[in-house]
Amino acid sequence: MNNHLPTIHQLRKSGYKIKVINKRFYTEFDFVKRKLNKKLLSKFEASAQLKPEDYKYGLLAKGGYTKINVTDEVGFEYSAETFCSKNDTFCKKRAIEIVLGRISKSHNFQIKE
Repeated sequence: MNNHLPTIHQLRKSGYKIKVINKRFYTEFDFVKRKLNKKLLSKFEASAQLKPEDYKYGLLAKGGYTKINVTDEVGFEYSAETFCSKNDTFCKKRAIEIVLGRISKSHNFQIKE
């Protein structure tokens, strides 16, 4: 058993299918209600919903969400998620480490060297 956490690269190299979902908080200013709303969007969702000429949206540096789905060769799926506090700066690398740590607690990955 490994005492260190596997990386995404090691898992993929060992035959696992990995899906990582990262979402960030964006602000949206409602001009009618004169109110600031927060939306949790992935990069893809943000690019689809937020147009460059649309100045009412902005990316927040704090807070976020990460979910990882790991599927092994047999087809079993393991997943975990984490929310970054709205007071903390969002860091994909740290969020992935936390999520992989949570999945590793319930599943012993067989890493091929």
